[in-house]
Amino acid sequence: MRKILSSPIWVDFCITWFCNMKCKHCFAKLKNTNIKDLPFKDLKIIIKRLYEAKVFFIILTGGEPLIREDFFSIVDYLKKFHFHLGLNTNATLITEDISKKIKDKGFKLRISVSFDGSDKETYEALRGENTYSKAIKGIENLIKYNKNIRLFTVVNRLNYNKLEDIVKFAKSLKAPYIEFNNLRTLENKTCFKDISLNPSQKIESLEKILELKDKYKNYIRGSFLHMAEMYKKIITTTKRELSKLKPKFLQNCDAGFGMAAIRADGKITPCYAMLDYVVGDLFKENLKNIWQNSIPLKNFRKIQNINLLKIEPCKKCLYKGVCNGGCRASAYYESKKKKLNIPDFENCYLYLINAKNKK
Repeated sequence: MRKILSSPIWVDFCITWFCNMKCKHCFAKLKNTNIKDLPFKDLKIIIKRLYEAKVFFIILTGGEPLIREDFFSIVDYLKKFHFHLGLNTNATLITEDISKKIKDKGFKLRISVSFDGSDKETYEALRGENTYSKAIKGIENLIKYNKNIRLFTVVNRLNYNKLEDIVKFAKSLKAPYIEFNNLRTLENKTCFKDISLNPSQKIESLEKILELKDKYKNYIRGSFLHMAEMYKKIITTTKRELSKLKPKFLQNCDAGFGMAAIRADGKITPCYAMLDYVVGDLFKENLKNIWQNSIPLKNFRKIQNINLLKIEPCKKCLYKGVCNGGCRASAYYESKKKKLNIPDFENCYLYLINAKNKK
């Protein structure tokens, strides 16, 4: 059985539902236009409960967190409790003065910036008109005063053939490194038909990421690289050797075991990609009680301790000693929020290898 910490040490804290962009591949889109952000006084209640539960690391996210006029008041209050802070942002609102403030506040964790295209056409096809120049200027402002910057790119149909251009541009901006991550269609699946990779494009992208890793070494990181490395292991290992590997479990990350997410209304979920899977409400009980006693959270953990030998169609798959069944968030939305114990078919190695062999 996987070890569960007494409380989460890492929390993604969504302080707003709202964003100044309407990105095609966003899985945190506001679905109810009547929702309002919590006032600062209510956020203080949540923050105190995080402190009481002995959470160490908090990533401020949203929506776009800097859209809140009281953003730095929230930061100041968090600093009173000595949390280690990080930030997820699209960078379009970051002026030089804001970048200096972020540095002065001492964000010790990574500052993550979305970076889905090195050219205006690609970037704005995903993120909307008149966003590219603002984002680049914001990134430049951030890097001028802050060193712990992580640029991350979601690999999709609009940028998969420009991955090295993205790396070169990131280096020209003096970003410390760049992550390439998987596209998570999740609940917005119908909106992704024009940007999801088909099997041929995905294989081409995985092979390209491996080339970039060889060329740029540790400058290249992220979940897409991890998938590429697993893909390489599969295609370079004999069937006999693969068949001898012990089947793995449905465990792909630390969600629900050492980390959690807080929605902008104070409700708790296992991770930022599963905002619809509510396991508790911080306005009704404290985080430690939720973490230790929540039935939905216990059910989520049980699923991740299931051996792939018990999962259809994984139990018959030759790659079950390499694969973990994929992302639980993707599986959850794939089943229309009914199941957790199914494979993540969007990132299935068997599906990709079969497609490759049919060429």
